[in-house]
Amino acid sequence: ILLSLGPAMLGLLLYLRRPALGVLALVFAAMMVPLSVGTGTGTSLNPVILMVPLMTGIWLLTIALRHRAIRIHRHSSIYFLLALNITVILALIVGRLSWFDIPGAGTAAQLGGVMVFFVSSAAFLLAAHLLDERWLARLVYMFIFIGASIVVLQFVPSMRSSITRFVTIGAMGSVFWIWLVTLAAGLALFHTSLTIHSRLLLAAVAAVTLLFGFMRNGEWASGWAPPLVALLLLVWLKYPRWGWAFLFIATLVFFFEFDHFWTLATSNESWLARRQAWQIVLDTASANPLLGLGPSNYYFYVQQATIMGWGGAWSVKFSSHNNWVDLIAQVGIVGTFLFVAFSASLARAGWRLYRRLPNGFGRGYAAACIAGLIATLISGLLGDWFLPFVYNIGLEGMRASVLFWLFLGGLLSLYKGQGISGTT
Repeated sequence: ILLSLGPAMLGLLLYLRRPALGVLALVFAAMMVPLSVGTGTGTSLNPVILMVPLMTGIWLLTIALRHRAIRIHRHSSIYFLLALNITVILALIVGRLSWFDIPGAGTAAQLGGVMVFFVSSAAFLLAAHLLDERWLARLVYMFIFIGASIVVLQFVPSMRSSITRFVTIGAMGSVFWIWLVTLAAGLALFHTSLTIHSRLLLAAVAAVTLLFGFMRNGEWASGWAPPLVALLLLVWLKYPRWGWAFLFIATLVFFFEFDHFWTLATSNESWLARRQAWQIVLDTASANPLLGLGPSNYYFYVQQATIMGWGGAWSVKFSSHNNWVDLIAQVGIVGTFLFVAFSASLARAGWRLYRRLPNGFGRGYAAACIAGLIATLISGLLGDWFLPFVYNIGLEGMRASVLFWLFLGGLLSLYKGQGISGTT
């Protein structure tokens, strides 16, 4: 800690002078700084958990001192997001009640679950208010460079061990693969101001990333299926007249090669276990469907349930491995609705930007955000990728999930920067 004080003070001074630089530093630290601070529990704190609250506090204090009031963008996505966080607090309160005879999660775990929502929301607000189009472009190109370097160096056997020293498993979640493919492909397709060589290089990054995710981790569907969906959506946006043809061909390939895709993505035993886990968690959450059982609690409430699979019956603590089931279980129907409304509001903002802007960085970014948003929401069916669950991917998974929130915040920043009227 003492050794880090010097760089921390320097970083603080730079952040005060150039707040947008802090967002770039956040992405770099999430991807490349294997810092982990122990808490005395089974969970450690990574740079995302440490930096986002500090940056948010300084930002709020700065604008309060300058304007004598805290001013944020007037947009429906922010209203829905604030309402979601209020719901999280209410879920935490009701989660302290004794819903079952089994004790729920400890205080530290429940607060950790709350932090997942709060830190993700704060990252979105930081990007939405601190970035302009110039800094947003710098953020995107820096992420593409870092991501492409990580992927390409995986092909060099002598470099793989060096990569693992800096890039943790948490930084390589599904969101990383989705947004690396989506941003690179979106700019390659729509940023016509770039040279042809630059666009080909971006297209190569998207293709190699998708190919690597498929060939190296073919059985891990989260690494290639959502990015593939995002790429197909981008092609549809670029060539709308051919969109239905692409959809028809993709449907045929999926139908005739379903057994192959199924074998790659999962197994019958795994699928059986997942379905049982979802049903058990949802049945448990029905005790309080509106606000859920509170952050992290359901993990303990389901420990007496039995899951069949892998040649036996298992009575263990388990998570749903599904972000949508986790949302319902933790913050109920109310919280899930608010998250859906938040996502829909940003999708509409991205669509309006895409339709209004000419080909260039802004249009390419808007298209990438539309595709990336949809693909990330789909990835939630395969794991807790955009809001990591404390007892599954954990806080370490926020190294990757924060990308989803930052880039969506960048979308709102671009949207407000274009001066488009309306709050929805």
